[in-house]
Order: sequence, then C-alpha cells, then structure tokens
Amino acid sequence: MNPLNPFQIALVESSFRKIHRHADEAAALFFTRLFEFDPVLRRTADGDMQQQKRFFVKLLGTVVHRLECFDLVRDYIREIATTHPHLSLRDEHHHTVGAAFFWMLEEILGAEFTPETYGAWMAIFRALSIETKQAVGDLESSTALAC
Repeated sequence: MNPLNPFQIALVESSFRKIHRHADEAAALFFTRLFEFDPVLRRTADGDMQQQKRFFVKLLGTVVHRLECFDLVRDYIREIATTHPHLSLRDEHHHTVGAAFFWMLEEILGAEFTPETYGAWMAIFRALSIETKQAVGDLESSTALAC
C-alpha cells in the first residue's frame, strides 16, 4: 500500500524538481547539518564526500521517481540497506537524519515548504525508516541463522 495519495506524490515530485536543480547545495546542507547534529555519523560517509553527495541525490531521485508504485520504492530501499550495510542506521540515528533532511528541505524550498509538502515528505520518511529497519533486521536475522 502506498503511504502517499496522488496529491502528496505530486507535491513531492514538484518539490524534488527544485531540490534537483540545487542538488549540490541540497546535499551539502544535508551532510553539514547531519554531522553537526551527530559527528559520529561522519563515519558512515565512506570515502569521497562528493560521491556520497551524488549518491544522496540519486537515492532521493530514485525514490521520488518510483512513488507511483511504492513496492518499487520498498524494494530499492531494502536493496540499499542490504548491499550498503554501512549506510544502515541504528534506531537513534533515524531522528537525526530526519532532522537534517527536513532542515535541508526547508532551506532549499523556502516558502514552497508548506505544511502539505512537509506532510508528504514526512510520510515518505516514515515509510522508508520502517523499510530500512525491517531490512536491517532481516539481514541480521539471516546472518545469525547462518552462524
């Protein structure tokens, strides 16, 4: 089931176009704020920060472009969580990532970051957090069974 209705999908797609136009700035704002909130998370940024920033924007774009069929989003997020375990966050980090992400949205979108737009992005963030946690849990369970 899709956590977003068609109006919310349209809001996310529209706001993402602006984020994409300012991709470098958006990624820089996100990571700067994230590491200010929790410097420990800097360790998850493996290697080249420019590459991490590109990956962040690509991840967002892939999610946004698949919103019409949320099963595709779910599969993509589960794939990322299992193939890039260093990106999988502990529960306490989801709040920090969310705070940095929504701050970035507000900075980039300005007046276009309406309560409706916030609600649409929050619906995605919550759903993705759940999927990531489940994927990591499934991976940990299968690893424990293999030992």
